Amino acid sequence: MGADATRRGATADEIGAMRRALRDAIAAGAAGFSSSHSPTQVDGDANPVPSRFASLGELTLLVEEAGHAGGGSISYLPKSVVGGLDASDEQLLIELGVRSRLPIVIQGLGGRDKVDVPGAGWDRAKQFLDEAARRGAAIFSLLRNHPFDRAFDLAQGTALYAGVPAWHAWMGLSRDEKLARLRDPEHRAALRHAVEHPNRDPDAGSTLPPPRWEVVFVDEVADPCHERLARRTIAEIAAELGVAPADAMLDLALSEGLATRFRFENRTPAWEQAVRESMKHPSILIGVSDGGAHLDRDDGAEWSSHFLRFWVLERGEWTLEEGIRQLTQVPAALAGFADRGALLPGFAADLFIFDPAAIGPGTKRRVSDLPGGERFFARPNGIAATIVNGEPIVLDGKLTGALPGQVVRPGASFVQRAQVSRSEPKASEDQRQVSRSEPKASEDQRQVSRSEPKASEDQRQVSRSEPKASEDHQVGERRPSGARPD
Repeated sequence: MGADATRRGATADEIGAMRRALRDAIAAGAAGFSSSHSPTQVDGDANPVPSRFASLGELTLLVEEAGHAGGGSISYLPKSVVGGLDASDEQLLIELGVRSRLPIVIQGLGGRDKVDVPGAGWDRAKQFLDEAARRGAAIFSLLRNHPFDRAFDLAQGTALYAGVPAWHAWMGLSRDEKLARLRDPEHRAALRHAVEHPNRDPDAGSTLPPPRWEVVFVDEVADPCHERLARRTIAEIAAELGVAPADAMLDLALSEGLATRFRFENRTPAWEQAVRESMKHPSILIGVSDGGAHLDRDDGAEWSSHFLRFWVLERGEWTLEEGIRQLTQVPAALAGFADRGALLPGFAADLFIFDPAAIGPGTKRRVSDLPGGERFFARPNGIAATIVNGEPIVLDGKLTGALPGQVVRPGASFVQRAQVSRSEPKASEDQRQVSRSEPKASEDQRQVSRSEPKASEDQRQVSRSEPKASEDHQVGERRPSGARPD
């Protein structure tokens, strides 16, 4: 479609071409189909991404095509996902699941949805997920299990206020222009209460909800006389000063030449309770990350080490074995990777080795190692090795240079095993006669077989249990990477 993709929906001929391209891509190994109607998704020029112009008819045809071609899963963000799914989008998701017979993966249900309200809509979300399962649609929602933690300053700007038009426009100005606007009473008035009234109209721009003042902190101050404000929320400071929260933030930043560092961090008791309540629902998938899609902001890359450290080892909400399974076998099975996700004979030896006493998020900072500005850089603690197809690719945090990775595709191992089975030579008639003529066991032999002692309960428990890792490290399967909804 070229440039028309960001201006209009597709014609019937163009949809037909898309279906053929999708079919060919899945045949070549693509793991499914991804699309979005979320109003938060815009391109680098602040225009809606092409998928937002697609009709629901186009979406349905492409999802059906993925199902016919045997794609692994469908990743999709409906239009209403930001503020909580509405009834029409719930029915759309169920229809897509029934038509494709593939898992439909969304995000935003449980714990915290896209609006900054812990637990918002969870009771309704459970009803929807249960209704979808009853009707035969496999709907899953990714759950962000770790809190948002995003540092920013107003000199460089931040995308956190993209859904607040007045703030978004101000963020795009030069430093001198920003300072001048903050001193101008008319422009300050436009900013004062805008955060409490963000944009709700997708046609007017991004609808990304801004963080609440109760979870925005003063992280670092440039002037020592303001040190008493560090690690306090903007809401607290505003209440103490008797001013609007926006004025509390902007006055402080103005007094320090926009050098003040702020932090959006929503770790609260309400957040923790909301995540705990929803994360064990069978339709909830642990973990969400933009995986590098947003280099200029926090992409949530540390979600898995946080899950093991906080929810498994500190809070004890999962056993270590089950926690590892949530990161490995569960997503591998959903994605259709039949020979990954567990340590079994014939499976790919993709794993990482970690120390349960030390595993957790490590350093996280901004670095300037790519064109276009800074990016977040995060490293975990407690990981000794990452192994792909039986070969170490990272040892003690350093690349080995090995490149044993292979292209994987949903269900490929099942197809290969079936082909091997069909290609095995059939037994000859003579062989079948020999097999039929083999002597049967005598009655005495059968009696001996039946009288053999059964394994004790202790022996059966040992048999059922996985081999334990050494005292220093615990072995866990490496979660396969894949496309994630934004």
